[in-house]
Amino acid sequence: MVRQNQGNEMLSRSRLGVLSLVALALLGCGGNDNNGSSSGNSGNSGAVVTPARQYGVTESELYDPVNHKGGIVVGPGSGLVTLQLEPPAGPPAPLVGDTAVVALDEMWFDVDKRGSVNLTLTEQNLAAVSRLEITNANGELLLWADTAQRQATGQLEPGRYRLRLRSAPAGTTAISVWVWLGGVPPQTNNDDLTRLSTGNCVDCYLAGADLTGYKLRGINLAGADLRQAVLASVPGGLSLAGTDLMTIYIGGGGSTGMDGADLSGTNLTAARLDGAIMTGPGNSPANLSGANLSAASMTDLYLPYADLSGASLAGANLSRSVLTQAVLRGANLAGAVMLGVDLTGADLSASNLAGTDFTGARLDGAIWTNGQTCAAGSIGVCR
Repeated sequence: MVRQNQGNEMLSRSRLGVLSLVALALLGCGGNDNNGSSSGNSGNSGAVVTPARQYGVTESELYDPVNHKGGIVVGPGSGLVTLQLEPPAGPPAPLVGDTAVVALDEMWFDVDKRGSVNLTLTEQNLAAVSRLEITNANGELLLWADTAQRQATGQLEPGRYRLRLRSAPAGTTAISVWVWLGGVPPQTNNDDLTRLSTGNCVDCYLAGADLTGYKLRGINLAGADLRQAVLASVPGGLSLAGTDLMTIYIGGGGSTGMDGADLSGTNLTAARLDGAIMTGPGNSPANLSGANLSAASMTDLYLPYADLSGASLAGANLSRSVLTQAVLRGANLAGAVMLGVDLTGADLSASNLAGTDFTGARLDGAIWTNGQTCAAGSIGVCR
């Protein structure tokens, strides 16, 4: 049974941009319970065996009962799950692997131990998200928070549930929503984390690391492995308050303190940044102006509105990344691989595009090197 209490009295105590699930023990497994994980009691002790889980999951990898039955149902230790919640007018975000339907995102999760749930939407959240809700596996609505009811609490029994986020009616752009489930990357190198403070972290192994509390501007990260690392800024870093086992960062206007990564002037030559998270909650853009990203691997990045002006991207691979409305003015993209990149509305004026491969790239409304605005339907070439 789920009991829901309505009211706004908890708002003053809520964290900005946060949804909290209190005292939940979440079991993550494949949608078909066939991802190699297992759970149950050990002997007669009654202890729960926690299954191993993939750390760091993107929206396109999540379980969807219609479109992705073999996807992932997350749980504690899954790290950061990133969602792209598109506006009512679309288009879907991401273009491949969007959950649910346009303007609605879903994330399935398992509960092993009965616990409390607290949902809260602040005024700033409502600029981006109009409704949060939890249903059971059968679609029965259990808990919700929306414009009329900003806060709700209740209890969840063991079972499978679904978190749903609906975008605000007035939204015009997709936003980034973070869901933090705790945990540590499988191979976190603490020595390399220490080296960050020296400003010289050449060849550091930081894949999947939570770097939200580190200053990265202007340091030397040449050759560093930053795949799926979290580089955007969140006050206090990613955290689970008290016994909370899930935190959602929404942002949504105003001064949230949730900022995109500041990597301006940073040396990232030959660094591996595939899947790194640099856009902050609510689409706080990353600053990569003047950064050296020559020969860097930067596939599958979500970088709308990012500032890459004057950056060196010679020979870099940005395949399948989202760079809508990004500023690449004066950037060096010579020999860069831009296969399937979404550059809708991006500014490429005065950039060096010698030998750049734009196969399958979307260039609608982009500003080309000569100042021309690319026509709608420009794919692979500015028309």
